[in-house]
Amino acid sequence: MFENDLLKKSEQVPVDQEQHFLLEDLYKSVEKMEETQEMNMTNKVNIEFLREQLDKALADIEDLKDKVRANGKVVH
Repeated sequence: MFENDLLKKSEQVPVDQEQHFLLEDLYKSVEKMEETQEMNMTNKVNIEFLREQLDKALADIEDLKDKVRANGKVVH
């Protein structure tokens, strides 16, 4: 009976090691996914900020174009 227990334990060690390696790999994968998600969130904030700045710049350009057009017209 003691021999059977030893045999079972010796068979179990590789399985435990494999499970440990799989858990480590999963943990690393989750960390990478979290880092990627954080970068994507930062990118989204930056894109929204730049979009707002571009919209403001386009509105300013249109205002300037209207002023230039108005300068060419003479009102009597």
